[in-house]
Amino acid sequence: MKPSDILNWPASYMFFQWIVGGLRARGQYLQDFAQIQPGLRVLDIGCGPGYIATKFSGCHYVGFDVEQSHITYAQSRFGQFGRFYRGLLSEEFLNVEAPFDLVMMNGVLHHLNDEDLKRVLHLARLALKPGGRLITMDGYYAENLPWIARMMLRGDRGRYVRRADGYVQPAQKAFPNVTVHFRENYFYLPYPIIVLVCS
Repeated sequence: MKPSDILNWPASYMFFQWIVGGLRARGQYLQDFAQIQPGLRVLDIGCGPGYIATKFSGCHYVGFDVEQSHITYAQSRFGQFGRFYRGLLSEEFLNVEAPFDLVMMNGVLHHLNDEDLKRVLHLARLALKPGGRLITMDGYYAENLPWIARMMLRGDRGRYVRRADGYVQPAQKAFPNVTVHFRENYFYLPYPIIVLVCS
């Protein structure tokens, strides 16, 4: 077992996110970009242990993740806030589900190779109703990063941390409208974030 595998345990993952400021970062990102309002239909691709669902009280929240331990934790702790599914999002699921106002991928894109990135962006667009939005946040390699930021990015479990264009260009192929935002202060430690808003 690699040390990073400990983060597959929901309690360890939550503790780590608290220590580095990941819980704070996602809360600030949602405040800045999610435009939460009652009745919103939300699809969270890569929902992890599901704590984000608590931010969407009064909404229709659906979370997907490939880790069974995370989904079990999410269902037991946050099941009153939404529905959680283990596995990969599919067109079959979207064909029987009403379209969504908001699709999120919070810290997901840097875990995907180029082909999987293309596929999931296509599915995200299929999931949205007209006027809906996809929002994403990921670490990225910028110029002249402090050594600690570079160390954090290299140590990330995601094997596909990219430069900004590596996220923006695939998004622009999938969506006609993509706006790009950069944040340096979401985490307690230096960790540069790129946020995409796609519609």
